[in-house]
Amino acid sequence: LDAHFHPYLPASCHHQQTLTTSSGTFPSAQSIEDSPVAQIINDALVARETPEQLLEKIQDSGAFVAALEYATQREATVLGKPARAFFQAAVESLGCTAEETVMVGDDVEADVGGAKDVGLKGVLVRTGKYQEGDEDKLSPSPDYVAADLSAAADWILGEA
Repeated sequence: LDAHFHPYLPASCHHQQTLTTSSGTFPSAQSIEDSPVAQIINDALVARETPEQLLEKIQDSGAFVAALEYATQREATVLGKPARAFFQAAVESLGCTAEETVMVGDDVEADVGGAKDVGLKGVLVRTGKYQEGDEDKLSPSPDYVAADLSAAADWILGEA
């Protein structure tokens, strides 16, 4: 789907009657003020949040996917983490079983949670996106929490 969407329009702005994408033209007569992204922005303005706080809320693609779904009145097919199909395709491409595969990542939900959801072992590293206490946010818990990638590799090799 190739569409242009600008989330920073005034809440009272109404988008055109159609959304044109490389996949076709879709009818839409709904107000942008009802869209998920507009609601996030409106909430941020009411709370007087900084641009950094707002960016943190919409940094992942979820808000934009929701907005495009809203505008097109179609459900998106998610092809990235944490979608089950993403991890299943990775396992298939490796020629392994899920039980033989380990996902190492710094995002407790997208990396570790997505992997564990399809039966992979999940190792959370305390780098990058990691925030103190992330390991407590996931059920079931990560199989291992490592200080860094080197420690994760040591754990994986010890498990083999």
